[in-house]
Amino acid sequence: MNDNTKIGDHFLSHLLYHQRKYLSLLLLIIISIPLLLRSAAQQPLLAGGETYYLLAAAQQGSSYNPLAVLASVIPDAGIFLLSPLLSLATLFLFFHLAKRLELSETTTFLIALFAILSPAFIFSSVTLSSALGFLFLTLSGFSLLLQENNTKYLSSFPFIIATFFDLYSTAILLILLVSYFIFTKKIKGIFSVLLLVIVGALLVINKLLLKLPFILGPFHIQKIVPDLISDFGGVSGMGLFAFLLAFISIIVSGKKKSFLLSLPLTMLFIAAFLLNTNTILFVSIPIICYAAAGLKSLYEQRWMLPSLKKATLFLLILGISFSAVAYLDRLSDYSPSATDQAVLSEIKSTQKNGAILSAPENSYYIQYFTGEKTVFNLHQGEYRKEQELAQKIFMTTYIEDLFPLLEDNNVSLIYLNPEMKENLPSDQGLVFLLQNERFKLLKASQNTEVWSFIK
Repeated sequence: MNDNTKIGDHFLSHLLYHQRKYLSLLLLIIISIPLLLRSAAQQPLLAGGETYYLLAAAQQGSSYNPLAVLASVIPDAGIFLLSPLLSLATLFLFFHLAKRLELSETTTFLIALFAILSPAFIFSSVTLSSALGFLFLTLSGFSLLLQENNTKYLSSFPFIIATFFDLYSTAILLILLVSYFIFTKKIKGIFSVLLLVIVGALLVINKLLLKLPFILGPFHIQKIVPDLISDFGGVSGMGLFAFLLAFISIIVSGKKKSFLLSLPLTMLFIAAFLLNTNTILFVSIPIICYAAAGLKSLYEQRWMLPSLKKATLFLLILGISFSAVAYLDRLSDYSPSATDQAVLSEIKSTQKNGAILSAPENSYYIQYFTGEKTVFNLHQGEYRKEQELAQKIFMTTYIEDLFPLLEDNNVSLIYLNPEMKENLPSDQGLVFLLQNERFKLLKASQNTEVWSFIK
């Protein structure tokens, strides 16, 4: 063994032994980058449609969502810290569970590293994300449940709280609990039966009485491929190289028992994602685990050309890192901007008896900053109709077609930000028809415009 190999082995051993410190520091750095960039640009620190949906619900006290309830008691200046703290706590809980489940240090390190570098986890760590809240509570519950003493009874509290996000995540929790109790042969225990009955009863109560949605969201116009693979410009997603490693893992371990056991839950996550891309964090979990197994398999394989092995592993990790860096740069530019906040704050005092028209993905921060209704609400179960209506309004070419659409939807103000003006044609459609005398420009600031519609 040459000196370079010895140094490499020593470095790897040191990295694995101190992985909690290094990975926690890496997560803090990654979370801090978009927050610092947004702060430097004087933008609101929080972005994302779900964030402002939950903040608006917290203002109104109209939601049972645990994050909305928590946001309602946290001072406004400190709300941006909620998700970073949740992501750090989730990372520590994963380390704790990995040790209890006797995962190898290498597997633990790779899963944690790929999670930290995944755009889905980054996005959830700097926005208010129900999926991250559910993940934190579920890991908390299982960390307590694995205790051999009476502490395990405390697990019922995070499990109960975790049922109030949506019906889909509650069903996932129920499946996980049943699987755990069957695997540990505790399915007939008094506590096991009682906990399953409580979670099952809450699933029914949340559906019939609280009217919780099946899946919360979506909060933007869905695009399946970009929302799955972040390198194609989606709001969130996974890096392309992580998918490549996951594919390698499936080929190598496709017949292993561990893969076959995880397959039903993975398929359930994929089916939910096809219905609602807001569930991307759930889909990312098996992809991250498969990718970690794939890289570990490549590392442990004997290669005829060791230098080629090192180059391949380096390029794969570099590709995953590049996806994360590129995503961080894009994330810092997400709406709302400082101009959005300033202009919408002025609208709050002028809007009277009507709805505000803007791009569907803008609706949630418009509602939060103005306290007024918007034409589009993508999360309310009529997603396809909302999407079709948006397309019809923005691309209508004739005044006689546009005016009835605006009047039927009680539009009083139209809000155009730079993204909309860049994506909508200027020589036809809504932007062009604003020259009609029934539209009046109320405010223009840094390529952001507010128009009134005279009914």
